[in-house]
Amino acid sequence: MTTDASSLDLDARSRKNYSMILNRLASVGQANVAAGLSVHESTISKMKDAELERFARLLALLGLKVVHIDMKCFPVDQVEALLTLAKARMKNMDNTDHLLTED
Repeated sequence: MTTDASSLDLDARSRKNYSMILNRLASVGQANVAAGLSVHESTISKMKDAELERFARLLALLGLKVVHIDMKCFPVDQVEALLTLAKARMKNMDNTDHLLTED
């Protein structure tokens, strides 16, 4: 990967992190976040304007990403292997009759 490509990738990951943070902040509400941090709501507003974008870039530089707490992360190679096996099996399936077993 070239420096330009890695820089673009970093920029894209940074923007995505920032977007996730802003979206979640909007859905949770600045007042709730401020209460959780024991700070005034204006502090959260200032952070949003001055620090969150840089923090999102820091996460991207560290190879981290922002995901919702309900999300699960799996190694790409393992998911690709499972998908390959599932696709191979599904090619032979045109209905559910073959799933039934004779007793």
